[in-house]
Amino acid sequence: MEELIIKTGKTRQEIKMALISLEDQMYIIWDEKRLVESIKILQGWEREGEHQKTKPSSGSTDYWTQY
Repeated sequence: MEELIIKTGKTRQEIKMALISLEDQMYIIWDEKRLVESIKILQGWEREGEHQKTKPSSGSTDYWTQY
């Protein structure tokens, strides 16, 4: 856990919430919540289409990125 805190800059609580979210989405199994070493990875990458759930907003950067 300490290594995750150092590498991510997140708090212990933020990391736990993220790991629980990954468990809820069936990316990991985390039976022993006191030990991050007990995490088992079920899927090590995003499922196809997962990262495109929201439509990108059209903003002032469109001019610079599309033309």
